[in-house]
Amino acid sequence: RADARAAGVPELDLWAGRYRSMLAEGRAALGPRSRAWLDATIARFLAAGGMHGAPRTLVHGDIAAAHVLVHPAHPEAPEGRGAGDGTGTLAGVIDFGDALIADPALDFGGLLLAYGWPFTEQVLAAYGGKVDPDFRRRMTFYVDVVPIFLVAFGHMFNDGQDRIDGLRQFAARAAADTRR
Repeated sequence: RADARAAGVPELDLWAGRYRSMLAEGRAALGPRSRAWLDATIARFLAAGGMHGAPRTLVHGDIAAAHVLVHPAHPEAPEGRGAGDGTGTLAGVIDFGDALIADPALDFGGLLLAYGWPFTEQVLAAYGGKVDPDFRRRMTFYVDVVPIFLVAFGHMFNDGQDRIDGLRQFAARAAADTRR
């Protein structure tokens, strides 16, 4: 952390510094059912401890499938394994423009959103950092509210279609929760 701070990487309490205000502002754009779902999601999250006690470490801040590069799998490699020359393995992670010192569950939420639970659990098993008892709860929250970024910034992309997509994603989450 000290090296990251010295390099100018910002440190952020994700709730106070990002999510609380973004969710409050984006909430106004949501329909009544989406707003009720978001309110209930936030209330459950905060009642369970919010981000209290979350460790802080250097995180990518925008982990997504487009930022994780993997060597193409070798066609002769056994199922699920790369060949001896390293294919099928991690080639790199790109676009560190959103790097910050924050809760590492944020990056794992990005992995969860892009690749699902089995892969994310495999990465967590190999992770050398602290995985506290609330890690997965925070990770799930970050995934649940990810459409807020489209609602907040989507007007700048795709002629505003990204914002509409974010509103639809919230509506879909509210509908799915109702069906449960």
